[in-house]
Amino acid sequence: SCNERFKQAIRSDFGVEIGIGDAFVAEDANQAAGSNATRYTSIYKAALKGKPQQFEAELVNRHGGTIWVQNFLNPIMVDGKVQELSCLAYHITDRKEAQMAMERNLQEKEVLLKEVHHRVKNNLQIVSSIFNLQTAHVGDDPRILGLLRDSRDRIRSMSFIHESLYQNNDLSSVDLAEYMQGLGRNLMMSYSLTGKVRLDTDLQRVDLVLDQAIPCGLLLNELISNALKHAFPDEREGVIHMGLRSDGNTVTITLKDDGVGLPKGFNTARDANLGLELVHTLVEQLDGRLEMSGDNGVSYLLTFERSK
Repeated sequence: SCNERFKQAIRSDFGVEIGIGDAFVAEDANQAAGSNATRYTSIYKAALKGKPQQFEAELVNRHGGTIWVQNFLNPIMVDGKVQELSCLAYHITDRKEAQMAMERNLQEKEVLLKEVHHRVKNNLQIVSSIFNLQTAHVGDDPRILGLLRDSRDRIRSMSFIHESLYQNNDLSSVDLAEYMQGLGRNLMMSYSLTGKVRLDTDLQRVDLVLDQAIPCGLLLNELISNALKHAFPDEREGVIHMGLRSDGNTVTITLKDDGVGLPKGFNTARDANLGLELVHTLVEQLDGRLEMSGDNGVSYLLTFERSK
């Protein structure tokens, strides 16, 4: 049995007059789009075995257009056996088309956003290369060479953020652990310490939004660079350790070395260089807290709340 509205819909959509005794499932399968006929038939068979079913069917109307129907099949049991099926069907074409249009729009925006991050990364790398070229024209002044290298590394650290974003399926966040690993390796190569300083990592995956990833990346660049520049003079051997943990929304980053430690009488407020001044500005930007210790090398403990 079926109601009159069902008959009218079948007649209007598919040009088929359906009546009692017709092979409805076979007729329904004939209207299936693509290779869905077998799947729809198997769903009805599963319902006839007593398993309720809910599914969306993509059908082709008599004009070659697509119709979407949401179906609910419920077995009616008599004496433990399926006597008949109750079938409710709803036209959802408008809703489905709106959903697919939205998905296409999102995909297009994701492609565009990836391209934006890719171009930003390339532009930052060009700026970094300009700093490299500039070092050949400033003579042997170690102070100027150091400033150029520091600026290059800061720009490169931002470039890594954008590279991580466009390579990631999720364009809204950066895997900080992967970023820290890459940044650490790059800085080790940049300072060319001939393998005497080793990088040790213990990093748990933590995803950060872009507004937190960029200041965090710049901050780490400064701390790692400071360790590589000052902790191991005279080709001293040593280890730099990076740690990353997340407890709920609280992110904890540790960075420590077993180098020569801070100079005697060192005062952060009085003796901090541009890099450390930048670090404290970035900590404020993260609404975080940074603790520093100069015993047995230098260690930093950074904590902040992750944005959702």
